[in-house]
Amino acid sequence: MIADSTVHAATLRVALQGAASLGLSTEVILARLGLDRAMVEAPDGRVPRVLAYRLWDELTSLSGDDGFGLRLAGATREGALGVVEYACRYSHTFEEALRNVARYSRLLHDGAIIGVEVEGDEVIYTHHLADQPQGCPRAWVDWFLSYIVGSGRQMTGVDLVPRRVDFQHGPPSDAKPYACLFR
Repeated sequence: MIADSTVHAATLRVALQGAASLGLSTEVILARLGLDRAMVEAPDGRVPRVLAYRLWDELTSLSGDDGFGLRLAGATREGALGVVEYACRYSHTFEEALRNVARYSRLLHDGAIIGVEVEGDEVIYTHHLADQPQGCPRAWVDWFLSYIVGSGRQMTGVDLVPRRVDFQHGPPSDAKPYACLFR
């Protein structure tokens, strides 16, 4: 178990870009959390997991939008996740892309445990954390899964529709955006 895991700063940059697009003051948020802008902007920067999670929770609260993560996925620029995303986008199949997410996930979150299993014509993707049994903040999970599904659709040119999506967090206050994205 990794007691003090870290996350790649790119995931915080994505969240902060989304916050800025909503008119939220990212400098105030960073100061409130004691995060240095240089740490977040470093190309290969790492941030303690606890601070990253607090940032995502704070942004969700300030945005007043439980669907913050879902909306952010659609606004995330291609390539935002660097080499991990590159390896995924240039995979031959969506299954291979998911396997690359699993293979390189520790570059994004060194406490992540990602599994990809094939059962018949289904690919089962699971995401757990070694150091956080209760999981990531809702917005982060929503963003990451939405970004994977959206990128998969873009990569394959196929309207990929998950057969089932289960979240560790409770039901959203508004299920419509989830139903729209995951159909």
